[in-house]
Amino acid sequence: MTYSQISRNSGSVTDMFYLEQQIKTVKKEMKRAEAAGLQELQDQLSRRLAELETELDKLGD
Repeated sequence: MTYSQISRNSGSVTDMFYLEQQIKTVKKEMKRAEAAGLQELQDQLSRRLAELETELDKLGD
């Protein structure tokens, strides 16, 4: 494996880790919004979660 391949792979791993952390954070926020009965916020967070999961899937490919 060349240095550039290793470098790209390490960047992808970093991006994946970041996205996974963002997904966890959004899920926690969704639980709080649900507990507070904030449907509009839940909807926004649900859309954001879908976007993050799509980005993560793209990196996994």
